[in-house]
Amino acid sequence: MTRNKQGVYLVYKSIGPSSFACVAQMQRLLQADKAGHLGTLDPFAEGLLPIFLNRATRMIPYVENGTKTYRALAALGLSSESLDVNGRLSAASGVSFDKFYELFHGRAEKVVQALQDFVGVNRQEIPLYSAKKVKGKKMYEYARRQIDLEKQYKTITVEKVQLNGWQSYISAAELRDLPYAEAESLYNRRKALLQQQQAWMRDGLFPAAQAKLADKYLPEYLAPAEIAAWSKVPCDVYLDIEFTVSKGAFIRALVHELGRRLQTGACTLRLLRTRIGEMQLEQANSELKWQELAAAGQAEPLSLRRLLAAYPIFNCDAESLRAFVCGRLLTFYPKNAAERPEFSTEYLQKKITNANLSSIIKQGGLLVALKDDEVVGMLRLAVQDSATAAQAEPVYVLKAERMLLSHEDI
Repeated sequence: MTRNKQGVYLVYKSIGPSSFACVAQMQRLLQADKAGHLGTLDPFAEGLLPIFLNRATRMIPYVENGTKTYRALAALGLSSESLDVNGRLSAASGVSFDKFYELFHGRAEKVVQALQDFVGVNRQEIPLYSAKKVKGKKMYEYARRQIDLEKQYKTITVEKVQLNGWQSYISAAELRDLPYAEAESLYNRRKALLQQQQAWMRDGLFPAAQAKLADKYLPEYLAPAEIAAWSKVPCDVYLDIEFTVSKGAFIRALVHELGRRLQTGACTLRLLRTRIGEMQLEQANSELKWQELAAAGQAEPLSLRRLLAAYPIFNCDAESLRAFVCGRLLTFYPKNAAERPEFSTEYLQKKITNANLSSIIKQGGLLVALKDDEVVGMLRLAVQDSATAAQAEPVYVLKAERMLLSHEDI
């Protein structure tokens, strides 16, 4: 194992392969001993997949709880047993013109309000077609065998929801400018024509998002969608929605719930993840690009220091590094409890940048340890009671929480 193969590699996972397949490919490509990833993407989903190699896998517990941002292409008037395009589809209800007019006339206020109602803490039903394990088996295994299973729930947080756009048989301008009767007639005529053709209009549907990724060989995501190739029936209304959520949230379940609240039905046709914590899709490379960079010896990971930038930093000297990797504690006394200035709080605060002691303790005491600009690991700042009356104030102790390096490395 070589030092330069440690790190986080941001991959744009395309539609089709599983997250596990992408991890295995990167592990083989860079000949890594260990590999892991953040945030599983279903095969039908695409976007940002951070892959951690070798010692960097030890950092996963400290970054996996970051918020995630997704962009979903959702269909109203369409239902699916798996809540996405891969399941058995139906459009029995559809979206009548009356319902369409009610939801989208003006500025689509009712749709926007329904989305805003998700913001906050939610109790979400876990989809049957998911990898959540119950009694040792994944839920989708029960669903495929048509075995009844008690509903499972989890608590999630939705931080932000935004409606980027929508499209139907008539445009927002036509809906705004035409008299009600003319708009209804046009809506129904186009709907009948497209249902007869068994296809959806291909022009003008969701222009490709501009990701500034021209040199990374990434596909155009949320490009004009050839919906007929995905779904067995045409849909009535398409929504382009952006969700920012906590770890473990199921976007297709949120889309399904939106359809229930709007009384139209809804399912997810396409799903793109654009952000996890501080990691952005714009930093990612496609699988093909990573292959080319590896062949040229230019496959450079995202720096661990950048990944953990939100944490306070403890700068180790050579002596403290040796102490930490051997599992020993470093103790710092308040100034009036010890005469030696190197044990004063001022000394500690000089070594811990970007925060003071009280804020570190309030944040749970986690720090990033650096030596020569390389991340050593995660440390915890603990407060212990003084051992003697002469030391009436607390004693600050730094101890190893999770180390990247070991004594063999130094």
